[in-house]
Order: sequence, then structure tokens, then C-alpha cells
Amino acid sequence: MQTYLAPYVHYTTNCAAEAFAAYGKVFGAEPVILRGTDMPGGTPPGAEELVVHAQLKTDDFTLYGSDDCMGTQTPMQGFEVCIFADDTAQTRGWFEQLSADGAEVHVPLAEQPWGSVYGQFTDRFGLTWAFNLDTPGT
Repeated sequence: MQTYLAPYVHYTTNCAAEAFAAYGKVFGAEPVILRGTDMPGGTPPGAEELVVHAQLKTDDFTLYGSDDCMGTQTPMQGFEVCIFADDTAQTRGWFEQLSADGAEVHVPLAEQPWGSVYGQFTDRFGLTWAFNLDTPGT
């Protein structure tokens, strides 16, 4: 088995299903969604329809997430999901699609002083993304 690191995002606004459907469209992958009703033994009262586990697997990465089924998560802060890529058109397409529709763009996707093309935004679901287009020498 290969060891790897993958983000697991908890949506305190309970929008994991909507978020993963949107991410699936952008990255061309079908998300796997498990709700409280899918779990043996059930979930806390009121969490039956919440997402207890979501997975979006692409050829290059996997993103995991869930709603705040236990009511114990804090809002997302202090991290971002970073995508390092080398395909200019694909990177720009992902950035444009994910940063549309209510996102707050912090850094427009553009060449930076260190030589890479970089951009950052927080999407409408509260997740902060960073895109770094690898260029020779960076």
C-alpha cells in the first residue's frame, strides 16, 4: 500500500453533498457520498440526512469530507487545499470554475515574484484553495 496525505474537510454549514457535487463537476470525477442513513447503527438524532463521509477520487488526488454530524467541528481556518500542477490550461480552468459563483478571490491567478503562477480563493462552501502552476526553476 502506498502512503499518502489527503485533506479531510468538515463542513460546519452542512453543505458537503453540494460541495462535493460541484468539485466532481470541475475535476471530472463522481463523488461517493454516505449519509447518516447509510451507516449501520445510525447517527445522532437530526443527522440522518447529513453526509457522514464523502470521497472525490481523481487520477491525481483524493479529497475527503463530511458534514458536522456531531456538532463538534469549528469553522475552517488555518489551512488551504493546495494543488500543484504543470498544465496551464487545466489549472486556469479549475481556478476559474471553482472561484466562480460566490467565491472570494484573495490572490488572482497570475505570475508571482517567485516565478510560479499562483492564485488563492475561498469557495462558496468555505474551503480555501491555492493553485500553483509549476514552472521550470521554481
